[in-house]
Amino acid sequence: MGSYSATIVWGDGHVTAGPVTANGPGAFRVTGSNTYSSGGTYSVKVFIRDTGGSMATAFSTVQVTAPALQPVPATLDATEGSAFMGMVGSFIDLNRTHPATDYRATITWGDGHVSAGTVFMDPLQADGFRVLGGNLYAEAGTYSVSVSVQSISGAQAAINTSANVADAALTATAASANPTEGAAFTGVVATFTDANPSAKAGRLLGHDQVGRRTGLRGNYRP
Repeated sequence: MGSYSATIVWGDGHVTAGPVTANGPGAFRVTGSNTYSSGGTYSVKVFIRDTGGSMATAFSTVQVTAPALQPVPATLDATEGSAFMGMVGSFIDLNRTHPATDYRATITWGDGHVSAGTVFMDPLQADGFRVLGGNLYAEAGTYSVSVSVQSISGAQAAINTSANVADAALTATAASANPTEGAAFTGVVATFTDANPSAKAGRLLGHDQVGRRTGLRGNYRP
């Protein structure tokens, strides 16, 4: 209406004019448009003036809901005793305004270890982000991995995946044996090392820590 003007303060730093339209005899309404970059609660103020100098202020609160994060699992391949470092999952945020620093990620590795993940933009996925993390598995096997992601807007995602941890390689060397005819022989017939530095002798027969030469002994009667 020509006799009135309105200014809307949206609570996120944006201020716009609000068109005034009739809403019945002696009644009017103010409309406006704004795009919030982050979810949360905002206080909105509407200042209304007429040409005669009268003023009024309307106060309200808006709750902006952040769009849900879309999880994308990734399978992990690691080797026992060797440090794993790589992508543990990714997610998509339809709100394109958030930088990677607006997210926090926590990785539960399935072996009792929990660590923070690093979030960075996915160069191959629009609106996508990747989560990078590192862990050292002591034993081979399949582990359930969970990645919890939260944005500063309150949006959350749980990325559930798995880690396939392979057995570390063994390296064997034959040992020289010089038995005597007619006499029982007892001695070392081979040595080997395990690439897993956390391997223990009791885990497998003859298994010992890496760097130590483990002898396999045998009894032989020619």
